[in-house]
Amino acid sequence: MKITGTEHVLAHLPLLQKYGIQQSQIRFVDLNEARMAGKGSGYFELKGHPRSPSLQTYSIEYVLPDGQEIEIAEIGLNTDWGFGVGVERLTMARHDQALTWDQALKSFRTSVQSSADRQNLPLPVGYYKILELSQPA
Repeated sequence: MKITGTEHVLAHLPLLQKYGIQQSQIRFVDLNEARMAGKGSGYFELKGHPRSPSLQTYSIEYVLPDGQEIEIAEIGLNTDWGFGVGVERLTMARHDQALTWDQALKSFRTSVQSSADRQNLPLPVGYYKILELSQPA
């Protein structure tokens, strides 16, 4: 396992150590660079989302034998987000069934669209880029 985040992830180090993750497994990123990217692994801010979530985060990656890293969780710092792990992603990785983004995109797109439809809400503007959809006219 690897962790990617800013130096602020060190506040969670005692908890991570309970699960066998040591400081040497942390890849530190610059907060300003993470904030500019806004896609997690240090800072999350989904551009165009109507609720404008914006928070410091760190990601937990499972490292496959070939060195490929699969993010299994994104944890918020100083929020009410709980500590959670994407069990399905970890299970897929452990059984060499990991999906690439392109492979997972179709089902993710369907899930997001179904959720928006159930709530009678439009997709947030930022989702069109992520889901590789054309913007409505």
